[in-house]
Amino acid sequence: MSLQQIQRAQTVPSLSLDIPEWFRNFVFQQYVRLTQQTNLLQTAFQIYQSGSAALPAIVLGNANVTLTFTTPWPDTAYSASALPDWNTVVWFSNKSTTSIKFNFSVAAPGNQNLLVIVAR
Repeated sequence: MSLQQIQRAQTVPSLSLDIPEWFRNFVFQQYVRLTQQTNLLQTAFQIYQSGSAALPAIVLGNANVTLTFTTPWPDTAYSASALPDWNTVVWFSNKSTTSIKFNFSVAAPGNQNLLVIVAR
């Protein structure tokens, strides 16, 4: 289930007025907790797909690509995972609060895809 699906599902269920107040309070507390956890997850992860404004398309011969974050991180204490769709080893360099450069051991053999997940 995606974060967007969880967020859309975050609604306080309608409760009958004849149920005990302690139960209504319990349901509301769980709703608040779920909302807080979902908000935390949404700010802790950023997902980028090549071909977007932040992560340029990977074309024939590319040996690296720079991801420019849509929202800068407050510092460089984040982790990044890159998932290419061709047989290559990926490492990063030039890590900053606004961007990170991904290098490929094998240049892109054509128009390729790269999925990047950044977590804090």
